[in-house]
Amino acid sequence: MLILENVGQLKQNVVEGILRDSLDDPSLRVLDVLDPEGLGGLNDGYASDLKKIVATVEGGEEGGEQKKIHLVVKASLASAESWISVLFGGFLFFKESFWYSSAFPELLKLVKPSQREALLEMMPVVHHASCNYQEQDIDSCLLKNGLLCCCCVFITKPKEKGIILMENLKESEFIDLKAIERTSGGGVKSSHMRMILEALAQFHGAWMVWMRGTGGMGDKTREEVLFLYKQVGTEGAMYKAMYKAFIKKVMNLFIEVAEAKKEEEAKKKLTELRDSPRTVDMFMKAFSYKDSKFKTICHADLWTSQIMFLLNEDGEQYPKPPSSTPQTTVSPTGSL
Repeated sequence: MLILENVGQLKQNVVEGILRDSLDDPSLRVLDVLDPEGLGGLNDGYASDLKKIVATVEGGEEGGEQKKIHLVVKASLASAESWISVLFGGFLFFKESFWYSSAFPELLKLVKPSQREALLEMMPVVHHASCNYQEQDIDSCLLKNGLLCCCCVFITKPKEKGIILMENLKESEFIDLKAIERTSGGGVKSSHMRMILEALAQFHGAWMVWMRGTGGMGDKTREEVLFLYKQVGTEGAMYKAMYKAFIKKVMNLFIEVAEAKKEEEAKKKLTELRDSPRTVDMFMKAFSYKDSKFKTICHADLWTSQIMFLLNEDGEQYPKPPSSTPQTTVSPTGSL
């Protein structure tokens, strides 16, 4: 498999090979690829570096006519965050690239045709996804104990490097949920949330089918896949202290809002919720899946700027769920 580690490797001949394979069109020719530019808008600056490129192509099914293909390039962060991802065993970019290159195609084979169509509709078209860790043994000791072996990791393990090349939905009729949030006189409605949950149900259902089986994915064993998408830590005094601090910080924000609005009753209830020992226990329990009868793998990093909606001819908005897919093993209700 072709492994690309940075945007600079997307030369004209490389883009041509990728699009030929992805579009199943060996006669397609790429005439020009514009230099990458910042994507702009509300999507920049999260867990990856986003750029947009435009490829001018000719031939193929269009009968020799030239057309432009608008693409987004997601590259792993070339910063300390990439080291932290490896050190703590998060492998955020590897999870996403593996999802597009191996996991998603495998899930499509397990479900019924109608479910397959629903899954294809909810995901952006991805032409290429690769990461340098696809060639690593993800079940190795260092990857399992990154924090304990931090010195060894820094010496022997590279930062995450990779790219994902996908369709640029912003150049079509799509609008992201973050923009809808800021729409005056409208904004996000219950219908938007319902459509998102219905789309995620397809995603959760497909993973549930795989979880009930015995096979792996691509060249990874079942154990390797489950390790890669392992549940975030929720047990032990260290995690409890971390979540308690997180809850306190978030609840203080809500308490400040209640104070500003002079809502004394709301302030009282929020303060009680923040200070109750039971709150952190219930929070941690929400992530537990060991006793669940409906085990699946859920999207664990869902941002409103990652969800795109498309207007149909009647003006109703339909979602194109996350272009970013870090995932983890939990019960379905844990993601809601």
